[in-house]
Amino acid sequence: MRIGYPCINLSLECRGTRTFRLRSYSAQRLKATLASNLACLQETIEWNIRHNLLFFRISSDLVPFASHPVCRFPWQRVFQHEFRIIGDRIKNAGMRI
Repeated sequence: MRIGYPCINLSLECRGTRTFRLRSYSAQRLKATLASNLACLQETIEWNIRHNLLFFRISSDLVPFASHPVCRFPWQRVFQHEFRIIGDRIKNAGMRI
């Protein structure tokens, strides 16, 4: 049986759900927030693997305003490498996301 938890690991100091208000949106702010969220997600995935927690729900706050019309920053391309590393690690560990 695979056990897990949703979104937030309270054992780690980082939180991969940082966001900000729409009125303070900028491409630079999105880029910095997403970089931080992805670093935390990677840390969380590694922690989960070490603790044999192979079922995990990634927060929809990972990419703030990803589906909002204001978001024109090409985050998929800019962070492609990071997403690939995280995705490969998830697949290799046999995690369910």
